[in-house]
Amino acid sequence: MAFVSCGVGRRFLGEDVMDGRCCSRRVGDSRGVVMMVKPHAKARAEKQATVERVRELLGKSSLVANVDLAGLKVSQVEKLKKSVPEDTTIMCVKNTLIRRAVDGDENWESMSKLATYSNLWFFMGEDVKGTVESFNAFLKEIKREATFKGGVMDGQTYDEAGVIAVSQLPTKQELYQKIAIAIKAVPAKVGVSIKAVPTKVARAISLATKNDEQTPEES
Repeated sequence: MAFVSCGVGRRFLGEDVMDGRCCSRRVGDSRGVVMMVKPHAKARAEKQATVERVRELLGKSSLVANVDLAGLKVSQVEKLKKSVPEDTTIMCVKNTLIRRAVDGDENWESMSKLATYSNLWFFMGEDVKGTVESFNAFLKEIKREATFKGGVMDGQTYDEAGVIAVSQLPTKQELYQKIAIAIKAVPAKVGVSIKAVPTKVARAISLATKNDEQTPEES
C-alpha cells in the first residue's frame, strides 16, 4: 500500500484520514502496481514548470510590470485576465520563482527588485498601450485605486510613471503604418520635383540666352 503526500492529512481510497503528518493518496499504474510519489519531488516539478513558463513568457514580452495582488478577489483577477489583449498574460507567481526565472538574464534580472510582497505580473507583448488601458478600465469598474509597482523593459527598470510613459509610445504596428504612409508619399513628392525640373532648366537657359544676346550698351 502506498500514498501520495500533500501535507494536510491522509487520503486513502477516496477518503480523508487525518494522521497528523500528511495527506496521502494511493497511486497505481496501469499494471496495478502501487507506488509512492514523494510530495517534495512533485512540488519541485511544479515549481520548475512555473519557472520555465515564466521564461517562455519573458521571451515573448516587450514589457513586464507588476501590481499589488492584495485585496483582489479571484473572480476579479480572472475577469482582468480576459480583458487584456491576447498577447498579454497575467500570472500570480511566487517571488522566489520570479527571481529564479530571471537569474542571469540581463534583460529581465532587474525584475527581482520588484519581487516583493504579493504580486500580479503582467507579461505584455506588443500591445502595451492596450494592456494599460484595460487595467485602468478594470480599476474604474471595481472602484479601486491601484497602480503599477514598476516594470522592466530591455534591462531598464521603470516606476509607475515610467510604465505609463512606455505605454504611450507607438506600437510596432503603428510605426509600420506611419512608415508605409511616408513611403507612399515619397514617390508623389519626387514626381512633383521631377516635373518641376524641366521648367527650371528652361528658365535658366532662357535667361542665359538673353544675357548673351544683350549688347554692351544694353548691359
